[in-house]
Amino acid sequence: MAGYTSGGGIGPMARTFGAASDRVRSFEVVTGDGELHQVSAQSDPELFWGLRGGKGSLGIITGMEFELLELPFIYAGALFLTHSTSKTCCAPGPNGAPLSPAPPPPP
Repeated sequence: MAGYTSGGGIGPMARTFGAASDRVRSFEVVTGDGELHQVSAQSDPELFWGLRGGKGSLGIITGMEFELLELPFIYAGALFLTHSTSKTCCAPGPNGAPLSPAPPPPP
């Protein structure tokens, strides 16, 4: 979770709720000098903003506090198709959009 979030946190729900890094309230991080820091937007704004997208370059994140979102349900999973199956069940949508139902085959 720390690597995903410190890398920006762009995932499948980003278009709806924003990046995961936008929801971080604070980090617990060990910096290069070996010191453990509690970092928030108020306590150390520059390090806080850097940790929200700097990946592992600013220290080792050992803990995070997040703002939670109310999400009553979620649809998740993966769809795996063989090459031959994908031709008959799915087709590119308008403007090259991701998978959409294919038109019915001709009679």
